[in-house]
Amino acid sequence: DSKAGLSSFRDGMLADVADLHVGLGSLRDNMSDMAHVESALNLMQQSVSSDITDLKVGLDSLRDCLSSETKDAKVGRDNLSAEIADAKAGLSSLRESMFAEIAD
Repeated sequence: DSKAGLSSFRDGMLADVADLHVGLGSLRDNMSDMAHVESALNLMQQSVSSDITDLKVGLDSLRDCLSSETKDAKVGRDNLSAEIADAKAGLSSLRESMFAEIAD
């Protein structure tokens, strides 16, 4: 009777060890999968970080370009305003000269 109990206990222990072995194998596979996922996430994070850095550089360059273009446009506007003022002064002078010639 005790031999049957020991045999049953041993069979139960062997079954538990076999289940544990299967469970550990599954855990090892899951950990390997998680390592692959973690590696992929790290690569994605590096890629996104690089893209963000590139975007910041591009935006800084665009801002500098727009600032330069705005300054150039203001200079152009000021030059045009000066040319218009000169043209008006020239026309006024021409008109006065014509009236003076007509009066003479």
